[in-house]
Amino acid sequence: MRGLIVTFGVLALAAGATQAQEDETQEFVKEATVSNNFEIASSELALERSQNRAIRRFAEHMIEDHRKAGQDLERAAGDTELGVGTRETLDKKHAGMMQELGDARGAEFDRLYVEMQVAAHDEAVDLFEDYVEEEDASAPVQRFARETLPVLEEHERQVRQLDRRMARE
Repeated sequence: MRGLIVTFGVLALAAGATQAQEDETQEFVKEATVSNNFEIASSELALERSQNRAIRRFAEHMIEDHRKAGQDLERAAGDTELGVGTRETLDKKHAGMMQELGDARGAEFDRLYVEMQVAAHDEAVDLFEDYVEEEDASAPVQRFARETLPVLEEHERQVRQLDRRMARE
């Protein structure tokens, strides 16, 4: 009887750990996907609207890198046994940001795009740093986060440089 109780206790702890891992991974995948989708959508809009060559080059770079990141995240999430997946939508916050960006034109658009890119990359770097350190992380998704973090940090550096350049103009 005592062995049976110990076995149930171990199973309950394992189930709790699996649930914590699934919860953390689902939250990370959801937030990373929304962030990634915003980077792509806002950069596609920048290619349509901006006449600034530096912004257009940055936007092209964002689209290319974030499409790859989206594919890598989808693959990593699919490699988990947790049943998490990516989604193709924006959350309310990012949809509102897209609406605000869509309403802007000319220099206002350029300024707003760069401002939003700075904020988005700050948030993304924080999100990925936290998940890399997460104890209840899914190994494939954590590996994706670890490999993608340097790319996001480089984007953050590039957009801050673009922001400083625009402030001088």
